[in-house]
Amino acid sequence: ADAAALEATAALEQQHFDRARTAALHAVEIDSSDEKAWVVLATAANYLGRYGEAANALRNVRLQDEGTWQVAYQWARAEAGLQNLQQCLEWSNRAALSAPSDFAPLHLLRASVLQAAGEFAQAADQLEIYLQLPGVNASQRALLTQELHRLRK
Repeated sequence: ADAAALEATAALEQQHFDRARTAALHAVEIDSSDEKAWVVLATAANYLGRYGEAANALRNVRLQDEGTWQVAYQWARAEAGLQNLQQCLEWSNRAALSAPSDFAPLHLLRASVLQAAGEFAQAADQLEIYLQLPGVNASQRALLTQELHRLRK
């Protein structure tokens, strides 16, 4: 189980999401108590758009581990994919409590779900934070800056 979980983690780091999912599934088949493998499975499933599978995997994570920002973020992603806006907001708020302030994907996710919930000022705030972080490509920056101006109106 440890070898399969390690393989899944390595595949996830290399952004080989199908391979990560397969290895994580193998790890949890061997040891259903391997929480790291469940989180890797959920992460890979989220990247693959398999949001129901991600949520099912996260249900195998102990309550104390749900408190980590990484798990809360994966829950938020799964709930967003399942169109459960309120749950996504709750999980993304939990993640924001302890996630690094420069974790750009969380700000973008929060901006998106807040906009969908009609919270335009808060969505604009999250989008503005996202745009201040490094790594946003130029074409995305231009498009999102236009969206920010639209939200601020």
